[in-house]
Amino acid sequence: MTHKIRHALTFGPLAGLIVASQAAAADPCVGASFDRPLPGATGVVTRRADVPSPRFPGVWQEGVISGYGYQIYANGEATIKDIGPEPAWSVSVLCEPGAESCSQTAEGDPPAAALRVADMMGQCFIAPETVKAPLPPAPEPEKVAPETDGWALDPSGSEEPDGPDTTGRPETPDPSERELPPPVSDTPVALPPLPPLVPVEEEVEEAPVADETPPAPCGVASIPDGAPGLTLQRLIVEAGADPGPLDGFPGRRTRAALAEILGPSAAALSNEEAIAALDALLCAPTTE
Repeated sequence: MTHKIRHALTFGPLAGLIVASQAAAADPCVGASFDRPLPGATGVVTRRADVPSPRFPGVWQEGVISGYGYQIYANGEATIKDIGPEPAWSVSVLCEPGAESCSQTAEGDPPAAALRVADMMGQCFIAPETVKAPLPPAPEPEKVAPETDGWALDPSGSEEPDGPDTTGRPETPDPSERELPPPVSDTPVALPPLPPLVPVEEEVEEAPVADETPPAPCGVASIPDGAPGLTLQRLIVEAGADPGPLDGFPGRRTRAALAEILGPSAAALSNEEAIAALDALLCAPTTE
């Protein structure tokens, strides 16, 4: 079940005055060019697109942090979601220019670690000097098995009752009733000579080191959630074309950019069909 919640990130009245006075001059924690990795992130990529829109200047950073995929945009937006073709949850962050706090919109049931990363991305815009890498989750305590004498312990803690043993344990033989081994002869026994040892060189293949960094999100998974029209325009930007203003209302320029990417017949596709075609194109494997 998907639900939405609202969460405001604030830093108190004094911090708000400091941020308001420095908002025009301070760069985000990822740098003015978004080429500085978000603290604690891996697989970081900076993307640029020549899109003349004041709300979407076409510069953003994406990568993986705490095992989740993230994108942080130059227009004050950011998003974090679980990695996969159909994310089960996502958190969107919006920091208005000059604002003292950022708003969050969560869909699904994001874990607490993801909400902490969302707070950190909001700080990246309004208080970049306070941003630190998120702490890793605490390890689980090691479980130690209790010491026993080799037999299962009685949960009641009572001693064994007198009488015949009905637990199925093997009986301990009386030492006086054990059979003695036959006496050892004093006559030496001649053994055949052993063959000479031949050293054998074994070839050990080193296992390839797997890249533990998950692949960066692509297509629909790499952009913030939004209405179909806005999603279509953002995918066109990902594909390297200019859809015009990102206002969520595809028009003549959006259709022309779609035909430029997918061919003339693509201009007649519905928004959903065009989104599916662009997602398949952007996520297609590349041959090196």
